[in-house]
Amino acid sequence: MRHLILTSRRGPDTPGVAELVRELTGHGAQVTLVAGDVADRESLAAVLAAIPGEHPLTGVIHTAGVIDDSLIGSLTPQRLDAVLTPKVDGAWNLHELTRHDDLAVFVLFSSLSGLTGGPGQGNYTAANTFLDALAAYRRSHGLPAFSLAWGQWEQASGITGQLTDADWSRIRRAGLRFLSAAEGLELFDTALTLDRAVLAPSPLDFAALRARATVHGVPPVLRSLVRPTRRTAQSATAGEGSSIGQRLAGLTGAERGQVLLDLVRTEVAAVLGHTGTDVVGEGRAFVELGLDSLTAVELRNRLNTASGLRLPATLTFDHPTPVALAEFIGSELGDTADAATRRPASGATGGQPGGGGGGLASLYQQLIRTGRVDAAAQLIVIASHLRSTFDASVRDEHASAPLALARGRTRPNLVCFPALSALSGPHEYSRFGTAFQGERDVFVVPAPGLPEGEILPDSGRTLIKMHVEAVEQVVGDEPFVILGRSMGGCVAHSVVAGLEAKGIFPAGLVLVDSYPIDAPFLPGMEWWNTALLTALLDRLDRFDMATHDTRLSTMGTYNRIFADWQPEPISTRTLLVRAEKPLVGMPDDAEGARDWRAYWPLPHEIADIPGDHFTILEDHSDTTAATVRKWIEALI
Repeated sequence: MRHLILTSRRGPDTPGVAELVRELTGHGAQVTLVAGDVADRESLAAVLAAIPGEHPLTGVIHTAGVIDDSLIGSLTPQRLDAVLTPKVDGAWNLHELTRHDDLAVFVLFSSLSGLTGGPGQGNYTAANTFLDALAAYRRSHGLPAFSLAWGQWEQASGITGQLTDADWSRIRRAGLRFLSAAEGLELFDTALTLDRAVLAPSPLDFAALRARATVHGVPPVLRSLVRPTRRTAQSATAGEGSSIGQRLAGLTGAERGQVLLDLVRTEVAAVLGHTGTDVVGEGRAFVELGLDSLTAVELRNRLNTASGLRLPATLTFDHPTPVALAEFIGSELGDTADAATRRPASGATGGQPGGGGGGLASLYQQLIRTGRVDAAAQLIVIASHLRSTFDASVRDEHASAPLALARGRTRPNLVCFPALSALSGPHEYSRFGTAFQGERDVFVVPAPGLPEGEILPDSGRTLIKMHVEAVEQVVGDEPFVILGRSMGGCVAHSVVAGLEAKGIFPAGLVLVDSYPIDAPFLPGMEWWNTALLTALLDRLDRFDMATHDTRLSTMGTYNRIFADWQPEPISTRTLLVRAEKPLVGMPDDAEGARDWRAYWPLPHEIADIPGDHFTILEDHSDTTAATVRKWIEALI
């Protein structure tokens, strides 16, 4: 191939395209860059019409891919469209608009997830399955086509660039070996010589697949290749629910505790990709170890299998150390092995506002899903009156020590405050904090009530006093920057004001997609509660936390005690980091509506970040961290 047309929505503005063109032209190719969207039929038709007659189209390679991972119950039409459009619409448009051309090749880049299934990737899996079917459809009509269901490349891409070490470890445990660029190109060339509609260029780790198959089974397409190892009583591990009761039977309380602690540490190490448990200190917070929402769900699933219990997805947030978690599992198992199968974890059932899931969560979900979001917000505020509270005179008894997410010698330090929603907790900053490891100290200050079971402050004033003292404790005389996300930005601003009142001046304040608390009540912002609470419920579903009464009543408490909050003027320099992507339900330049992007009523600087209100600290945490780092460095 000597004449290439490279087209994407950004065309010549695509990052890295200049280097790519130089490399291709160095090999003797003539490259044309075109801005065009293959999912837009008219746009694609214009690109094809511009191909010169002396160099007619002879081959098509379709490589588009977008992910928006979510469990089936959380998929919305918008989330389906975002993923299916570039693959399904783009591939179909290419098929129809080139079917009368004399093509030598028509290549579709699919994914192994379409053949084996991808947990949490229902939309992406469906999109790739369509590509595989389209290749077969074309061939049945005498047209060239094959679909390559790629495994995992080791080279980061737009889809995988945000994966953490724990994510890569999870992929390895699924039985995939990573493809180098050289291997991928060799497999591509091999595919051109084979007469098959669908090919899966994906090297497999059969030992990992066999180990996984014992607990999780084998995808149907691999069953002729991988057979689970048959377990005997002697080879069964403590991780199997059938043997944990036997191992605990007859042991003293201390011995039971040690067995369960070893189990927890082993499973945590496996989820985080460690070969041993040395780094999993028994009293070390999970968030300090790097456990985030996704890895917490995987750990919960592994412990479910190991214990025979039905544990809540908030397990590691509400019992934040291996010791605390082992104690909780021990209490749920009870005194006999049979208790493990008879009784689900208390965090997963029950209807009391101070307990796990049930009445409050069910009503909350129904109200939001039927469009009555104001009533849903009022419901959890009403429920919050049943929660126990403490006043400022005993705040020391209820203060949680700040957690260290990263360590380094560069200053200033970062002290972070989570949002105060049902999803919130120190885990929000797991990925963000990791980006500063070895560079500077990063701390996160937990809020009472998150984890579960803690009593709550009686006022916003009490909470801020606690947080001001926590900051003084952790930073000492060193320079520092305060950071808060969403409603945590309001808390962070109040902490800065409290510090300034004591003559302590932070180097800066960073607000991560924060809005003032009164935003929903301002003219043109009527959409606010609907958009945010709907997105919140979607994520509660996604992380299997939607039946958690305690967290909802905690959120209601904080909404109530901060209801009349307004930011007071401060002298600390402030940066507002805004998400570039709106949530579903946020207006897109609608007439009479305010700009949907985050705003702040006091003087501040602005930096816009890829992602939405949630993903800027998840999928785009590295970009957010880089932006914050650059701004902090400019403060010095």
